[in-house]
Amino acid sequence: MFYSFLAGGSVAGIYFGAPAIADTIGIATGIVRGVGIVASLSMVIFYVIAGFALYDSYKNYEILIADHLTIPFNPFPDIIDEDGAGIIKLITDRPGAEISIWQDGEWKSTLVKTPQTLLLSPIEYKFRFYLMDFKLDEWEGEETFTIVKESVLEPEVIQLTKVVPVRPPLPESLTATVVGHIDGDTIRVRIAEPPVGIPDVFDVRFLGINTPEGPRYVYSCTELDEPFLVRRLLTPGEECLSEETWHVGNYLYEIVNS
Repeated sequence: MFYSFLAGGSVAGIYFGAPAIADTIGIATGIVRGVGIVASLSMVIFYVIAGFALYDSYKNYEILIADHLTIPFNPFPDIIDEDGAGIIKLITDRPGAEISIWQDGEWKSTLVKTPQTLLLSPIEYKFRFYLMDFKLDEWEGEETFTIVKESVLEPEVIQLTKVVPVRPPLPESLTATVVGHIDGDTIRVRIAEPPVGIPDVFDVRFLGINTPEGPRYVYSCTELDEPFLVRRLLTPGEECLSEETWHVGNYLYEIVNS
């Protein structure tokens, strides 16, 4: 009888207590969810306010150099607090040129390349541009511009100049071995004991030979498509400077090429 009473009481406790426990858990879950929603809304409101504040701070400018505090060149000297800043848009005829600025007696890299928009203090700057293309040819240029407060400066496209490497003069004669050919007027040779400053393998171009190029030829001196171009070098070591060039038709090219 006693055990039956205990069993009945236990069953009754479970029957009447389970809903209360479930309600408690439901209330706790609702509180947690509510806190999470409030926290999420608070973060959204914070970021919205911060975003509007940031936009308001830079509403007169188009771009801010990313991570500008970590780059070697300092685009924000002390005078920016007093005189504000301006925008300059730099474009070179060959995109991808590295931009450096003369500061504190030396060239300092901005770690950005053309085309690029920079936010700078309103003073005069000397810019340097450098590019090495896929042919390993080097191009460079220098320009000076004055930044105007709260203005956008858009100079003309900056023309880069090809860097002509300065090599020591070759001796009057050399003994070399032909190791390959490049085209109709150029061979590749190797020198057993090259003079100081001269590579052991280099290309030699013949003078006075009329060499027709192919139908899809890009002239290295102009970077332009010039099919069926004929090149004739007049002076050693002066490609592009002392060349005679003319075009031939497809029919004549096929005859010469055969």
